[in-house]
Amino acid sequence: MSFKKSDLLDGDIVTQRNEDKKIYSIEKNGFIGLDSNSYLDYDNYTENLLDKDGDEIYDIMKVERAIEYKTVFNKDNTELKEQMEECIKNGDTVMVYYDKWVGFKGITAPDTSPITRIEILEED
Repeated sequence: MSFKKSDLLDGDIVTQRNEDKKIYSIEKNGFIGLDSNSYLDYDNYTENLLDKDGDEIYDIMKVERAIEYKTVFNKDNTELKEQMEECIKNGDTVMVYYDKWVGFKGITAPDTSPITRIEILEED
């Protein structure tokens, strides 16, 4: 498979021959250093991802792309989870609605199912 400059997508991470990593930004029309404020212009590269000036240390040797993102923080879900834990701690009976299913009386869903709503149930 031959990867070309025109195949780059916004957010791709490129590794140069000198092992510097940069993120491709369509908005900035170039590559922004991950470890520094360095910048390289998109137009400084050939279609084969080689430095146009022949400075081989800047040739792009690898392109990485995130195919799937996993939510690692969701403020709303964190607040609801804390509210649920506080209700259970206070001895309240709660109905917890998750993105995929419903939990009851302190039974919790896997962390991959975000909490969407909590109800405090009135006991007779």
